[in-house]
Parts: sequence; C-alpha cells; structure tokens
Amino acid sequence: MRRPKVFKVALSISLVSMVIIPSFALGQVITSCGASKGYSYFFEGGIVPKDKSGWAEDAISRGNIILVLEENGKELNIYYKDALTTKSAKENGGELLLMYAEENLKTIIILVHFPGKGTMEHFMFRLDTNGNGSVVWGTDRATSRYAKASLFKASCSK
Repeated sequence: MRRPKVFKVALSISLVSMVIIPSFALGQVITSCGASKGYSYFFEGGIVPKDKSGWAEDAISRGNIILVLEENGKELNIYYKDALTTKSAKENGGELLLMYAEENLKTIIILVHFPGKGTMEHFMFRLDTNGNGSVVWGTDRATSRYAKASLFKASCSK
C-alpha cells in the first residue's frame, strides 16, 4: 500500500522537529555556552598509569551547556548538547542545588550531584542582563576505570 505524499511530508516534518527542537523548548533559555577549555587532573589507577597521572590541558570542543528556567518558572536545569544528543542533568539522574543567584541572574552558582554515580559538577555563571558572559564549571568523577577532577571555562550568549 502506497502512502499519500501528505503523510510522507508530515512524517518528515515530525522527524525533523524532534531533531531540531530540543526538549528544553518549553522552558526559557537563560544562556547557551559553547566550547569549554580548561585543565583536568587524572589520578593514577584504573586505566591511568602512573606516568599519565597529573595535570593535563583538556577541552570539550563540540559541546554546549545550556542553562534553562524550566516551564514551571521555579526550577533551573542544565542541558548538555553534543553532536548526537541533548540531555539535561536531571534526565541523567542529577540533583540540582541552587547555591546562589542574584536577583537579576548576573551570578548563578549551581551544584549538580549524581547519586551513586561517583560524579559531581559545579557551575558558576556570570552573565549580563542579556544572558551574555561566561561559565566556569568543573566536574569530579570517580569510577573503577579512572578518577579525575576538571575545571573549564566557556563563553555564553543567548
């Protein structure tokens, strides 16, 4: 059975919409931050031999961090976007704790804890009233394969 052309067009639009319109479309984007550069400290153990432990320059060149005020207008969420997916900290099992926020959202500090996953992240956004500025963020991760602590900086815009 041949499907009518209208069905094929509608299906194509639906599939494109799912790819282009991210899941945070219902919330308000406060800012979107691009490539991150910084340093990581790799602890010896697991897949990290002694001669490879220590500080190393690190970067995430093809990722974005997106700060969103959720649809309810009361909760913040952080979305991670890469070439393949867009997922929020909450979708990844994270619990967000707003540590500090100025009334005009110029400075925002968020702690993200991932229970049972050996991971914690922290974000300090410094923005102007248009959502432009930067984020300094870090992650502490300990798994059976490796343990590392990282600190990055990225530019942000709305």
